[in-house]
Amino acid sequence: MRERLENDPAIQAIKAQVDLVAPTDAIAMDIFYDLSLQLAPKKCECVNAPKHRFDGDRHFLCGGCGDTKSFTSGTLLHRVTLFKAYLTAFLIREAGLLISALAFSRLTDVHFGTALSIQKKLSLAIVHQMDDTSPLTTARPLQEIIARRSCETPARMHPFAEEEDIERMNADSDAEMPSTNSEPSNFEAANSHESCAPSAIADVPVNRAESGKDAFETAIEIIGALLSKIPTTAEKLSLQTSISFGLVNGALTMLEMNGQAIELPGGKFISAGSAKVLPALSEEELAFTARTKSAVETVIESVKSVFHRVSRKAVQLYLAAVWSSQDRERWGNGSILYLCFNHPPIRYKDLLDYVSPPQMKIMHSV
Repeated sequence: MRERLENDPAIQAIKAQVDLVAPTDAIAMDIFYDLSLQLAPKKCECVNAPKHRFDGDRHFLCGGCGDTKSFTSGTLLHRVTLFKAYLTAFLIREAGLLISALAFSRLTDVHFGTALSIQKKLSLAIVHQMDDTSPLTTARPLQEIIARRSCETPARMHPFAEEEDIERMNADSDAEMPSTNSEPSNFEAANSHESCAPSAIADVPVNRAESGKDAFETAIEIIGALLSKIPTTAEKLSLQTSISFGLVNGALTMLEMNGQAIELPGGKFISAGSAKVLPALSEEELAFTARTKSAVETVIESVKSVFHRVSRKAVQLYLAAVWSSQDRERWGNGSILYLCFNHPPIRYKDLLDYVSPPQMKIMHSV
């Protein structure tokens, strides 16, 4: 039986520490206030003026200008009331540990939705710290961990269909643009079958009776036109075309024999014309690609062991969470608390509206 994450000794030690120093939300708020005096930007120009505040109150009175201010305004703690749960989440992440929302809700005795919001808010803040020069990846190399539905998932489709829709839209956009001699990125070159985007779907005959061909010949023509450089299965082609599964399989076999289709591992097919001779990579590029591939494998292993499966919509948040747990130089002691006071508020609507971009940032472990 799998051990519950909230029973991990390291996580339990952090929970015990929080229970000891902050048994209530009011006391946890006092701790955050003391930390804000050291880590947060100054709320007014009266740097050395005394601050007057009652215990358990988020507002303080500046002895210099006489203004009343909230120490949580403009921070991740804006309008927060469950200060103890937030303190626990921040300390767990600073320790380089990961915990699922369900396990965190059990650990802190808060509602699952609240636990999920805390985790996502923290991960989204970390996403905003990822450098623009970070390595990029599509969701295709992460396919095995994308198995949760979201509001972006097409009806009656597997959750990974979100990524396939994105690839199709990108391919349609590329098809409308003039052709260029641009070369694939290093990571795409080394993982061509995993990260290729689909080509635009060719026109297929609509009226089969007028074509003068039998059902099998028509199926071959239709399936051949639908194949692209995006791997697809016979089941998906059957659903897409309303052609029987047996007829689709027969058409794919004929296309393979005619050199028009290529079968990949896992029973997936691409068009033969989409196979490309990729440019050779330099030693530096190969090393960079190897580090990126290692980072992808680390993400897959971490997500499977802690979160089990995730949605395509939120996968960038989990890439950020794994980065914060791996890069201890960047995310060591004090780093999450500093981020808490120096990142603007994240609203619940921001979490609902967030969708992982087509090209996601994935940081190399240090």
